[in-house]
Amino acid sequence: MRRRHSEVLAVALLGGVLAGCSGAEPEPTSSPSPSVSPPVTGTVEQIASRLDCTPEIRIQAEELRQGMCGTGDALFAVTTFPADKFRDVWLYEAAGFGGWYVVGPGWTVSASTKDQATIRQKKLGGALVDGSVVPKTRPPS
Repeated sequence: MRRRHSEVLAVALLGGVLAGCSGAEPEPTSSPSPSVSPPVTGTVEQIASRLDCTPEIRIQAEELRQGMCGTGDALFAVTTFPADKFRDVWLYEAAGFGGWYVVGPGWTVSASTKDQATIRQKKLGGALVDGSVVPKTRPPS
């Protein structure tokens, strides 16, 4: 199981890097602003539909499910997790690659820039996470 978990994380990270997506720190660098609604919940498809896209599912595993979306000139990943602990480990492993994430309960949505992340945050709620910041400690898995 440990090896499978590492393989899934490696595939997810590689998919994010190849798609121009980036990693993030598990702890938000900013909390939701008052104009941001409470975070949404749901499947990859439900979250993606709030962003006006239909995802192409790329990864479907026990620890995560990821779909790629494209709207306009932006390609991004919508990733859901069965528990926040998987999300936190995934974000930790992806940290340092750059970019931004919108992070909610059981999900992340990637963004190349802070402006793109802020637009997605307004539609989804959640917190912004700077993917260039490497956390000091690894979350428990």
